Amino acid sequence: MLETNVGAILDKAFKKYKEQIAFKIEDKEYSYDEVGKSVDRLAQGFISLGLKKGDRMVIMTVNSIEYLYADYAAAKAGLVIVPLNVMLTEKDIDYRIKDSEARAVLLDEFFYKKIGLFFKRYDFVESIICVTENQEILSQGVISFRSLLESSVSKTSYPEVVQDDLRAIMYTGGTTGEPKGVMHTHKSYLSIVLSEIIEFDIREGETMLQTAPLPHAAGFLIPPCLLKGGKVIVTNGFDPEGFFKLVQQEKATWSFMVPTMIYAVLDHPKRGQYDITSLRTISYGAAPISPRRLKEAMDIMGPIFLQGYSQMEVANQTAVFTKKQHVEAVEKGKLDRLKSAGMPILMSQFRIVDENGQDAETGKSGEIITKGPHMMKGYWRKPNETNEAIVNGWLHTGDLAYQDEDGYVYLVDRKHDMIISGGMNVYSAEVESALAKHPAVAETIVIGIPDEKWGELVLGIVVKTPGKDTSEAELLEFCKKDLSAYKRPKRIEFHDSIPRTAYGKMDKKIVRKKYWESQERMI
Repeated sequence: MLETNVGAILDKAFKKYKEQIAFKIEDKEYSYDEVGKSVDRLAQGFISLGLKKGDRMVIMTVNSIEYLYADYAAAKAGLVIVPLNVMLTEKDIDYRIKDSEARAVLLDEFFYKKIGLFFKRYDFVESIICVTENQEILSQGVISFRSLLESSVSKTSYPEVVQDDLRAIMYTGGTTGEPKGVMHTHKSYLSIVLSEIIEFDIREGETMLQTAPLPHAAGFLIPPCLLKGGKVIVTNGFDPEGFFKLVQQEKATWSFMVPTMIYAVLDHPKRGQYDITSLRTISYGAAPISPRRLKEAMDIMGPIFLQGYSQMEVANQTAVFTKKQHVEAVEKGKLDRLKSAGMPILMSQFRIVDENGQDAETGKSGEIITKGPHMMKGYWRKPNETNEAIVNGWLHTGDLAYQDEDGYVYLVDRKHDMIISGGMNVYSAEVESALAKHPAVAETIVIGIPDEKWGELVLGIVVKTPGKDTSEAELLEFCKKDLSAYKRPKRIEFHDSIPRTAYGKMDKKIVRKKYWESQERMI
């Protein structure tokens, strides 16, 4: 099945389930047949513009049916999509368009109002397509998305797209340096999709509620639902009460959330006014979750939580903490297991290695390395970075972790985020986990800051839980029960919020900059 391409596989789903509803977006429903025909017409439209197999096409729209049409049509036409998130700045967008040398840019009015058409000055951008009926925009040499879709009826042959052809360039969030373009092929993309059906318990006739931005890892979750004949409800952003209403109205069975979204659901005063018992699975990931709050969520919403741990280089698929494993951790009184990322997925090869490349002993931390058909081809036009990341066929993730005697994986930190205080290694994730147990701590991030005595001083930055209070002294005392003296924060600062990347992750690089910008070294 992997010896094919994404467009061909989706075509089969569109035909197999043609009379069923594939998507519901803003109260409008789209059948599989309608989606399939629209995707085919748009793919023909892309080809009519002179776009050829391997050309890059930037897609920057809000969550919409147009985004999905463009995504799947590009796959049929052999184009390489470069999807961009709505939270990116003009500088971020400029970098990605230039780096990818995209021949086409497809945007909507949200992005037009945000950034205009500054990229018209790039000589490599030959086609600009906009989802708009605004004549002021279209008068600037811009192609109407709707016109392109509706006028493309002639049948031209599609290029031969094989498994090793590029499907997408997905840019990393850039929390530890310059963003890198992760190259996924049709084979790696389909490997991820098929593995998700198994590992994320996506069943026949699922009703998936998708509120996260489609241009990142969340976009990988939709094809598994389509291949199982499910219905996908897509919203443009997350609103807790809106989420409740849609779950109740549509009897949604499956959804993906980042931890902050789960917290918002738990804390919303109107949660009890809606029937959300149809939810059978909530998959969460992308950031650490508080074990205390996870246990609270299970108590309130039931045994429906499933965690996926990975990174874009092996999107969504490295380790999974299943619903059954969540329940067993609670029933057996092993609540510390709620800190884990579960166990390695079936499809991947997985190791934790020490500094010498040898397998780390049980309970000893090392770097996660992995390989499998779902792994990226490499970083776009960055051979040195590719060779550093992929060694002898193994992807070196840069994530530090250990496995317990039962095989559960516990993330410790990013390899390059280690704090060295007084000559001792301190893993910020461990300190963050300790602080997060306090009921007055809503969010926390821990960094090392320059200190004359310690070299690096462990600083905890805390956002308080609404309606609850605490003090620096109380939190420093609280950490004593979980952390050795050298690991404990020396200081606590209280902030209203923590900066985040365009993909919703807490941006440790930005937080650190304030404290290190006057220093010659960053460690």
